[in-house]
Amino acid sequence: MQALISRGITRLIRTGSNLINKEAPALPTFPETDRLFFLSPHLLVGDVGTGKTTLLYWLAWQLAASEERVPFYLNLRHLGRRVTDQALSKKFREVYDPWMPTQGRTTLFAELRDTGRLVFLLDGLDQMPAANYPAVLEELLPIVKGGKNNGLLLATRRTPARDLEDRRELTFLQLRPLDPAAQKAYFGDYYQEALNLVSMAPDLAAVPMLAFLIRELLTSVKPPSAQTRTDLYRKFIGYVFNREENRALKKKALQVRSTLQALAFHSLAAEPSQLGYADYKIFFAHNEGRVSEDDLLGFGLMNALVEWQEKDIDSRLFFTHQSFQEFLAARYAMLNSAARERLLQQMWQPRWREVLKFMVGLDDTGKVIEAVYPGPKADNLIFSRLFLAVACLPEDPRGGYALDTTGDRFVDSY
Repeated sequence: MQALISRGITRLIRTGSNLINKEAPALPTFPETDRLFFLSPHLLVGDVGTGKTTLLYWLAWQLAASEERVPFYLNLRHLGRRVTDQALSKKFREVYDPWMPTQGRTTLFAELRDTGRLVFLLDGLDQMPAANYPAVLEELLPIVKGGKNNGLLLATRRTPARDLEDRRELTFLQLRPLDPAAQKAYFGDYYQEALNLVSMAPDLAAVPMLAFLIRELLTSVKPPSAQTRTDLYRKFIGYVFNREENRALKKKALQVRSTLQALAFHSLAAEPSQLGYADYKIFFAHNEGRVSEDDLLGFGLMNALVEWQEKDIDSRLFFTHQSFQEFLAARYAMLNSAARERLLQQMWQPRWREVLKFMVGLDDTGKVIEAVYPGPKADNLIFSRLFLAVACLPEDPRGGYALDTTGDRFVDSY
């Protein structure tokens, strides 16, 4: 059994993440982490890039070595609109099926659940299509509680958490930013260079995903300083398209970038929104660079994965990280006036929140943030436009600007 579990988790991590260092003692080892899951269901809440998925992968890896617990990692965007015992059992089999004895394929999930040996590591609650989050929890908890000692860790961005704040059976968790000691350990010999790179915005090095981008840049090129998160992503995407191993593809870089940007925007704009991926309908409809699938995947910003959907095979193109999709969508919107207008009309929708921040970061004229907040006369009684603009303001490349809440313009604050 343990060999079966270890093989399944190894395959899962290799196809799902290249960010995890399985040898690094980033968290306590068992039994300390083991006890986390069995006191109550847990909800891990965090913004983009804070390490939620990587933590779940790490826990799956740790649990795979346990004799008592069996990890079940699943991104909920693959589940559909409902959480059912049948759907979870099917997804469980997809992780372990290649090595599972034939006679156990239909019963193993139920046996592990009923004996309390499963630890559900469920990612992307916010990515479920048209999800009613309290209803999802009502469907999920009875399945988890089918065995007395089953564990549950749900990971999500902040939007669903607001709908679940009154659920007393949930224990809320949040990942701490990387403190100076953790940054020093992570960057190693590049620590001082990392600090120099983000000297204008030192908080960037405290966010795990951004720390990864910084380290990749420092170990490959010597970039100038970055003042905003958008600046880091712009430099990293530029590095991806120009790095040495992509030399053979460089002639197609502009076409691939054009297609990636179009896929990123139109997949987010789809109904339901395709968070983190683009299906092949989107690819065929918006392949603006007229590139092949191999060319598209050659730069490492997307992967092609095959999933079983009922009796059919469903192939999708997944972005290596959702924040890459959001940055590329912002680039597309800045180059396409119709896309930009559509996004600004829908800017209250959670799917566009990070895209809008990146757009502000890509706009050195200030027109985007002024469209978000034209002034107090355009706002409502609860200052929705003002708060949204304030959330975007740290990305403003002009620097030193504040919102004038008494007039109709931005003012220089220092």
